[in-house]
Order: sequence, then C-alpha cells, then structure tokens
Amino acid sequence: MFDEVVSQYKTAFGIDLSYMKFKVSNQPVCNNGEPCYEYDEDECAGDWTSLGWIRLNPDMKSVMDRYGITWHGSDDIEEFTKFIIAHELAHEVWNNIADD
Repeated sequence: MFDEVVSQYKTAFGIDLSYMKFKVSNQPVCNNGEPCYEYDEDECAGDWTSLGWIRLNPDMKSVMDRYGITWHGSDDIEEFTKFIIAHELAHEVWNNIADD
C-alpha cells in the first residue's frame, strides 16, 4: 500500500519519494520522531517526521470510529489508510521538496 502511494506521487506529480519509509506504531510521534503524549492512540492515524519516515497507526479502524469517518459510504480501512499515507507524505513534500 505504501509503495503504491509513493508510486502515485511519482506518476501524478513527478515527485520521487522512494527514499521515504514508514513505521507502524500505536504511539503518536512528534516530527523529530520522539513520542508525543498529547494525543490518544486512536486520535492520530499517522505522523510525518523530519527523519525520512512516517508513522502509521496499526488500528485505523479505531481512528475512523473516533471521528465517525466512513469512506464513500463504507468503512474501507484500506482506502482510508492510503489517504493517510498520501497526507503524511504531503508533509514531506511541503517541508522538503516544494519551492518557497
């Protein structure tokens, strides 16, 4: 799933994010990769770090339930996860690739 979204960035925008990695963890993190204790586990679907990786919550369903999110009328966790990956990678684009 992660590689698919990275590939879509390359195809759609010509942006090569193949250097980015992901970690799966319940613990939200700050952009420096340190644990962030301001949020509950089900409050954050993912986080961007300045260290070349994003964090993904292994329990996306709990995040979707917390916020009442349905994806096109369903609880399609895979599609929601792809959206979250794209969102977190957009932070990388914004912070390190996009021109001022």
